[in-house]
Amino acid sequence: MTAFAPADWLALLQAAPATRSVGNEPLLAGELEGYGVLLDAWQRGVQDDIVDPARVALTTLARHVDERRPRQLRHLCMPGPWFEPLVDLPLPAFGTLPALPGLPAWMAVGFGFWHALLEYRQRVEAFCAPYQNLGTRTLARLEQTPDAPLLDSAAGLYAHWQQSQDQIESEIVRTPSWSLSLGQMTSAAAALRAAHRQYLELLLGVNLDGSGQRALSDEVADIRRQLRALRRIS
Repeated sequence: MTAFAPADWLALLQAAPATRSVGNEPLLAGELEGYGVLLDAWQRGVQDDIVDPARVALTTLARHVDERRPRQLRHLCMPGPWFEPLVDLPLPAFGTLPALPGLPAWMAVGFGFWHALLEYRQRVEAFCAPYQNLGTRTLARLEQTPDAPLLDSAAGLYAHWQQSQDQIESEIVRTPSWSLSLGQMTSAAAALRAAHRQYLELLLGVNLDGSGQRALSDEVADIRRQLRALRRIS
């Protein structure tokens, strides 16, 4: 599930070998970061005279992808920069409580915001679930690949890894459940921003202008664009 073919990101890497982040391209930055992890492990294995430095490098990369990919997806799914730490809070499920009569308006709206936050978190977790242990699964597929090419460079090894990872992630995004989960998650993101705006309007006693709604629409559209860019077209 990469937005760049191997030749693309390797060319950029050669042009700026020390770069770990490129502008606002989180997907490319993730490619470069993964390559750096594999390259470091490969070089350490060679320096330590390990019998199979490629195996050590791939195992290290698998652990990195297991940890990094779900986190990257969660970041792409956020409808605003400050929602990410808020979503990560250990929130009790107060949003499931029935409506109580006589609550002040600010509290009723607050419960609505809380419920929207919980719903969004559940949708994000469901969307990211198929990507759990992605690195471990990629490593297992590589080990099961017959007639694997003989690779004597970190760049060649990483390109081989990416091919297997792309296959797994392409299988994920081509399932009907992926599109359904994407729609549910982006709808929950829109509902969360709308509930947040309603809560702010009540607390401040003002009606926010239309720019807030336009910003919401732009952010939700951006989420969809970034996530759909993860598809690989065969």
